[in-house]
Amino acid sequence: MNNFEESYSVIRKSLEETFDEILGLFSLPADKRSAVGKNGDWTINETLEHVSLVNRYLIMTLRRQFSKAVKMPTDQCGPVGAISLAPVKKISDSAAFTWESPRHMLPTGRAPVDETRNELSGQKAECLRMLEGMKNGEGFRRRITMSVGGMGKIDLYQWIYFIAMHMEWHLSGLRQDIR
Repeated sequence: MNNFEESYSVIRKSLEETFDEILGLFSLPADKRSAVGKNGDWTINETLEHVSLVNRYLIMTLRRQFSKAVKMPTDQCGPVGAISLAPVKKISDSAAFTWESPRHMLPTGRAPVDETRNELSGQKAECLRMLEGMKNGEGFRRRITMSVGGMGKIDLYQWIYFIAMHMEWHLSGLRQDIR
């Protein structure tokens, strides 16, 4: 990506598309969503619950840093250039690294489907609202340590993109199960 606007658009499009595809899974018949994956993996419902749990924790951190970033003086933004998306894009590739989810992000299988759908829908709206609030480079003002994939400190744009790429990682497996 050569410029800020182009990479910002990629993030927005990725968020919209992955959330829309995730939310679209709720339209599958209940028996299809409750079937164990082809590899003995989680059911679609469990995967949706997991995604909503991971997003919840990622968005809690993002929310705190976003509120700090938008309050900082504009001269602390630095030059607005392209957002480095390549280090985060690798998260969507299940072969790129191994990772075991922390216990508090594992699905219980007991979450009501409507509750999970509503939470994911709200998460989409909140991510897009925060991204919109950083359309002038504010996301470069704060950096957060990301332990997944050894990324280290990433800016708020990369953090939001991580949310989309994590969902894409799960969607790639779910697409195979749905066929």
